[in-house]
Formats: sequence, structure tokens, C-alpha cells
Amino acid sequence: MNSSQQNRLWIVVGGLSLAAMIIIGRLMVFQIVESSQWAERGESAHTLEVIAKPDRGIIYDRNGAVLAANGADYQIGASPSLIINPEEVATALAPILDESRYDILAKLESNFPFVTLSGRVTPEVAEAIRNMDYDGIQIDPLPRRIY
Repeated sequence: MNSSQQNRLWIVVGGLSLAAMIIIGRLMVFQIVESSQWAERGESAHTLEVIAKPDRGIIYDRNGAVLAANGADYQIGASPSLIINPEEVATALAPILDESRYDILAKLESNFPFVTLSGRVTPEVAEAIRNMDYDGIQIDPLPRRIY
């Protein structure tokens, strides 16, 4: 190797060494100096504050008769990717939800991560669906005010 090639080699080695030192220095700053900031940002990215709505109270008249009370209806939903046999599920749910088997099947074969099968159903319907024990079917309570 002649001296110009050797000089170029030393310049490249020096440049790569400098780049490596800058990267290592920056990683040290992240790990040591700014670790608490990054830990806080990571924690905030994984936590979510949800405001829980309290139950509304029962309202009585002066004679003790109930004027307003709380009840619950249920929403039936499904995660199509978790349902193994959508045709069987649609056939079983259609008479209970009083909807067309084909409408339910279209929802269960969709590419959405979650679909609503029925907006509000009675507790009896929700219990009947819960007893079927299909994977991917979700039953969520919906608060209702009874006057």
C-alpha cells in the first residue's frame, strides 16, 4: 500500500470510529442521563385513565315509591377473527337476536376487528347467548334508566 492509500484508510477508520463514538455517546445519554424521562414516556404510553361513571341513585317520592331506578340492557358484539365457525354461530344467534342469519353472517365474516351484532337486548337474551359459550362473542352491559 502506498502512503495516499494508507492515509485514506486512516481517514475512513477515523471517521467510522468518530461515528461509533457519537452513537455510543448518544446511547449513553439515553440510558443514563435521560432514563427517567424515557421511562415516564413509556409508562404514559401504556397507561390509560378511564373515568368510571358512578351508578345513578334510585329516586323515591315522599311515600317511598320508586320514581326512577337503574336497569341494564346488553350489547352483543363479536370479534370476527376469533370466531372459528361463523356459519354455525350465525345460525345459532339469528333466532335469539331476531335478525337474519345472512346479516349476522355478513358481520361475522367482515374484516373489522369488532362488530356490533345487536344494540340493546334484554338480560334474558344476553344470558341465553352467554350460555352458548362461543369464543369471540362479547356481551357488554349498557346502563338504562327506568322511570
